[in-house]
Amino acid sequence: MKRSKAALGHAKRWQKTQFSNLIRYTPSGTYFARLRVNGKLIRKTLKTNVLSVAKLRLADFEKVERQGAESHTNVSRGKLTFGEALDLYRQRINGAVTLKPRSKDYYAERITALRNSWPDLVKTDIRKITKSDCTNWAASFGREASSTAYNNTVKVLRDVLTIGMESGARYDNPALCIKRASVKPKKLKLPEFDKFNDLVRTMEAAGGRFSQACADLVRFLAYGGFRKSEAAHIQWQDCDFAGKKIGVWGDPEKRTENGINGIGYL
Repeated sequence: MKRSKAALGHAKRWQKTQFSNLIRYTPSGTYFARLRVNGKLIRKTLKTNVLSVAKLRLADFEKVERQGAESHTNVSRGKLTFGEALDLYRQRINGAVTLKPRSKDYYAERITALRNSWPDLVKTDIRKITKSDCTNWAASFGREASSTAYNNTVKVLRDVLTIGMESGARYDNPALCIKRASVKPKKLKLPEFDKFNDLVRTMEAAGGRFSQACADLVRFLAYGGFRKSEAAHIQWQDCDFAGKKIGVWGDPEKRTENGINGIGYL
């Protein structure tokens, strides 16, 4: 049976390789993963035209897809280990377009901290995790971690257990009983007057196009006590040179007769 011109054209665009599940799109030379998982055909670009790189990315892609499929199968049966729920959580974090790369890296650090501080957790049936388990872990982990690290690691634990609830593996979240640690604000340490002046003079002498302007801005913010957002909206009519003060109005489009936010002194 003769193949149609469309089928022949499609075949020419896609070239098989000597490696299973790896194909090449001939017009651009880009390699793609092409595999079937649980009866579903998946094709995704590996974003490279270098064969050695494509092979490495293909292996990672296959592992993620097959683990994800296995987790989804267990979820549908109502059986789920914490590690399987954690894999789903990782996929959500890595796929979140609203998270910056640094935030994703930080969540990865918190996941590692959780796993290291609770070694048996990933193999535990998510249905069998109790409030007592969570509070005992929190008491131990809280002795070593900072308040911020503690709170964010607890958040990861809660979010993963929420996935267990979504799957139908359990009806409650035992980690909700863990109380947040109070975060103490860092003590603000301002430079001495002489050191501040040295800093500003160094900025002035930097030799850049805006060195003088930057130094003037730093003086303006420091001596007036303004936030950057406040200083950005100050206009000439806000400056009372005779009274040696400056009105801080905020957004000029929202100014009203009584809308002044504060006063800076000259």
